[in-house]
Amino acid sequence: MARKIFKKIIRFLEKLSSKPRIDGMEITDSALKYAFFEEGEAKTIAVKLPPGAVSDGKITDKEQIVASLKQLKRFLLPPKKDDILRVNVVLPASLVFTQSFSVPNVNPNELEESVNLNLQMISPIPKEEANMSAQIISERDFNYEFLGAFADKKEIDDYQSALMEAGFAPVSFEFHAIALSRFLRKTFVVSKDLILVFELSSEGIDLFLMKDGNIYFSYFRSWRSIQGGASSIAKETLESVVAEELRRVLNFASGKFGISPTSVMFLSPGFEKEITAIVGSFGLKSAPIVAAQLKISPVFYSTAGAAMRWQKDDEIGSFRAINLGGEDLSRAIYDEQIINFLSLWRGVVASVLSFLLLAYIIGAVFVIDQYKSITANVADFTPPLDQSKLVDLENKASAFNATVAELMSIRGANQDYYAPLRHLLDISNANKVKILSISITSITSPITFLANAASYDTVLSFKNALAADPLFTGVDVPLTQIITESDNSIDFSVSFTFNL
Repeated sequence: MARKIFKKIIRFLEKLSSKPRIDGMEITDSALKYAFFEEGEAKTIAVKLPPGAVSDGKITDKEQIVASLKQLKRFLLPPKKDDILRVNVVLPASLVFTQSFSVPNVNPNELEESVNLNLQMISPIPKEEANMSAQIISERDFNYEFLGAFADKKEIDDYQSALMEAGFAPVSFEFHAIALSRFLRKTFVVSKDLILVFELSSEGIDLFLMKDGNIYFSYFRSWRSIQGGASSIAKETLESVVAEELRRVLNFASGKFGISPTSVMFLSPGFEKEITAIVGSFGLKSAPIVAAQLKISPVFYSTAGAAMRWQKDDEIGSFRAINLGGEDLSRAIYDEQIINFLSLWRGVVASVLSFLLLAYIIGAVFVIDQYKSITANVADFTPPLDQSKLVDLENKASAFNATVAELMSIRGANQDYYAPLRHLLDISNANKVKILSISITSITSPITFLANAASYDTVLSFKNALAADPLFTGVDVPLTQIITESDNSIDFSVSFTFNL
């Protein structure tokens, strides 16, 4: 129940908050690949990783990974710009295990529990050590068909920690085949029949079965497992291994679905002729994957597919897309949505209050001007001989003057909040402190607000800045209300009184 409420809150905040751009990042043993879309045009960049920094998909040297990620960020953002880059991360294929399963068409309230139970039962990793996720690949009258994905929680946490340290915010984690299938689905008209997608990359051989645009089976074999201790792979060995893996997947498809794929789409730059010949030996038609309209290298197709995930809402919702980030990532996204929500509506409230203040000033000026004009007219007024009308006019003038006097007294009693609060906001911005909430009884009473800073030094600097300003007295930051958040930022409380 708590998880459902938590997800509803996230969806509510997403609707009220502005949606930032989310790019695609793919991590392999040899490189960081990055893709984003700008005015409909795909942009890509890659940074080579130091040898051994990532091995078999696992981070072995975090410092080098963080350094490479920071180098990538410098290429993407101007110097000294501290913006966070939000990314959908494609994990190395060797980290992820997949398996399809069926669930009866149960009540929607029971579906999540049923899916989670199935994931725990079929997981190749102990459930306490695994991040699991699933997406619907078909829906029939009596059951759902799901594709489940599993990854080691520790490895995901290592990547998330390195990314956040380098200034990237991972919004979701997925695997290579999912990203590439999305690229095919959104770039080409993909057949609804069962097809086999085959890729030769610098990491190994990746094969998956697609039907109606969804993945039903995914299989990866690394070059390390093929070549063993050898420094290279002979062409004859490569062709033999490719034929063997194709035969294995075709046999699986025949046993699982009772039919064989109708065609093969492949991505193997430099080996098109060889792959075409091998696929032809199985009596299948084949076609290389070429998206010339995007003007990007084929090695970035899956990375571009990752960048396409959050462009539309078709993959948002329960079991619509795999996310291996786990509950910790969901909590981080929730916290960020809260911050974005507060920042957005703080600006809206400030704009509305500024407009009301301006309207009040204009109204006050108008009333004063009218008062002066009427006073001058009354002074120059020559009463007619009809004394009763004169008395009536004097009574109306007295009533009007009383109304104006009351308005002026109200205006004089009004307290000017804007200037002191604007000054407080300027000091917080100068010290890189975010004000989260503020409690004001009156402008002359003690005021308390909650804020967030990047470090304790920033909190101390902000407190000293307030204490040194003659506009503030009684500045106090209670030590008991200084809290370190999960992202190492500091939440704290400040109380003071305006010295007006």
